[in-house]
Amino acid sequence: MRNEIFLGDCIEGMKKLPENSIDIVIADPPYNLSKGGNWTWDNSKKLDGFGGNWSKVMQTWDDMPLSDYFLFTLEWLSEAKRVVKPTGSIWVHGTYHNIGIINFALQILEVEIINEVVWYKRNSFPNLSGRRLTASHETILWAHTGNSKSRKYHFNYEDSKEHVFEGDLLKQPGKQMRTVWDVPNNKKKTELSFGKHPTQKPERLIERMLRLSAKPGDLVLSPFCGSGTECVVAKKMGLDYLAFELEEEYISISNERLSNTQKNSIIWKSSEDELLIEEVIHDDEQQLTDSKVSSNIDTSIKDIRTGVFEGTTSFFEKDYFKDNVDLIGLEQSHTTQQVSIDDILEEPIREIIKTTLKNTSINLREVIPPILKWTGSKRKQANDIISLFPDDYNRYIEPFLGGGALLYLVSKESNREIIGNDIYAPLIEFWNDVKTNPYELIAYYKKEWASLQESFPDYFYNVRDRFNGNPNGRDLSFLTRTCVNGIVRFNKNGEFNNSIHLSRRGMTPDKFASIVLAWSSRLQNVTFKNADYKEVLADCMPGDLVYLDPPYAGSNNRYIQNLDIDVFFKELESLNKKNVKWMLSFDGSRGDLDFEYPVPEYLYKNKYSMANGNSTLRQVLGQSKEEVIEMLYTNF
Repeated sequence: MRNEIFLGDCIEGMKKLPENSIDIVIADPPYNLSKGGNWTWDNSKKLDGFGGNWSKVMQTWDDMPLSDYFLFTLEWLSEAKRVVKPTGSIWVHGTYHNIGIINFALQILEVEIINEVVWYKRNSFPNLSGRRLTASHETILWAHTGNSKSRKYHFNYEDSKEHVFEGDLLKQPGKQMRTVWDVPNNKKKTELSFGKHPTQKPERLIERMLRLSAKPGDLVLSPFCGSGTECVVAKKMGLDYLAFELEEEYISISNERLSNTQKNSIIWKSSEDELLIEEVIHDDEQQLTDSKVSSNIDTSIKDIRTGVFEGTTSFFEKDYFKDNVDLIGLEQSHTTQQVSIDDILEEPIREIIKTTLKNTSINLREVIPPILKWTGSKRKQANDIISLFPDDYNRYIEPFLGGGALLYLVSKESNREIIGNDIYAPLIEFWNDVKTNPYELIAYYKKEWASLQESFPDYFYNVRDRFNGNPNGRDLSFLTRTCVNGIVRFNKNGEFNNSIHLSRRGMTPDKFASIVLAWSSRLQNVTFKNADYKEVLADCMPGDLVYLDPPYAGSNNRYIQNLDIDVFFKELESLNKKNVKWMLSFDGSRGDLDFEYPVPEYLYKNKYSMANGNSTLRQVLGQSKEEVIEMLYTNF
């Protein structure tokens, strides 16, 4: 089965495809540049050279911590390497924000780069700040799955040399194509008539890639489909396509474009024989036949339809949530596994990476899915804090659970007893839902998210009023995934008072589902409690490890209660007397401001400074960035 677009994550989708089943991958992944402030241009302000309304891309899928983005890149590229034939090609778009990471990942995965192409955009948007050069190019990497001793990729050399590429003032007919392509970024009206994607590429750019590397009958895979440009051009050239996309809106646009696209409307020619550069083929090498690959991919698409994907329908859009649904059976059918770098790479390569990155800002650490953006979250610090854990402890206890970032890492070891506590009842209700009722929680969020899209932004405030009248875990999860920067904020009456994030319409149901399932699989050995922290500490015993992340002493607006600091210090002293090991995250600094609170030195043995990124609140308020440093104390 070919020529379909599937709603879902491309990594999970590619895992369903057999090895050596794809001829060409054209990937336009997130550039990871939706950071900083918004930049917009209103075309009502007439100025020569500004051809229309313009705004900077600010999307949740385009904003990841650097370490997360690196692992994400390794994951999808490793799957692309597996499915692309030795005769095939991988094309990847990027800019200076991400192309170095992609280049590095390709080399780690031993995917040879054929060329680095500079896409020169003559009509690029002017630089508004006047503080740097005008960005007028993007980078495209052309790679293949062979190596320097076995290069079998297909290259239509003669067509690349002889074809007249309209609009390219650098390419001369009859001359070899160079690695600088002059391709204007403006799109024809037909490319935008059914809608557009914020990072949509012009069809003429994709056509050039396929002209260079495709053969008749080839299958093109677009892992990040967007508005479907790769699929549209493939159809125009008489090629087959497959694609994955997370957003239903863009699948609709893609299908509209495809239904209005005439097959074989682009005339092109492929070299009769593949150009094999420095090819080394062993006689005993077993090649997959076209019929075998076709059979395998037909089977795999059926697997996709009966597994995570169903045509252009995501797995939780089926009838799974009708009354009397067998949630246990569903859970067994759709277990979500988190892929770590250890799953992707063989041991020698892992060790090379770890050695290379040992003293850099990129660390090979486990990615913590962002299920709940709780104020004071330790998601950025969690891997560093875990690295300081003692080797010998029995139970893990967290009296101030909050966003639970450390819990995700600790619960990877299923043989250890874990206790997560918080005094805020809706929060514990949410965590119990994730653990025991993940599919009901997913169905709830999908329903509420759909209502928000239909009545934006008013529906958010309906939910907020409902929650403040009856605080509960599910409404809390919805509010935190749709409010400004996910900041949990309460007024003096204990009411949630953050506003809707107007430029983002909340985490998509697909992404929310994958995150909830990942967490749910980790939490099965966790006991959740809703009690005062002192009650939890009273039950601690030697051999326990307690991690404390309380409301900070220097803050009177964080979380939902203040902390009696003297009582708290007495509790730490009591733990010391019982020989219970503890770790405490506490006040530090923000920019040049020192908020460090004097923890009595007799209580702890070690003190560490932990970087926690830039202040989220200052970003929301449009203020200058200030690095946040928190202190970590241990009694061991």
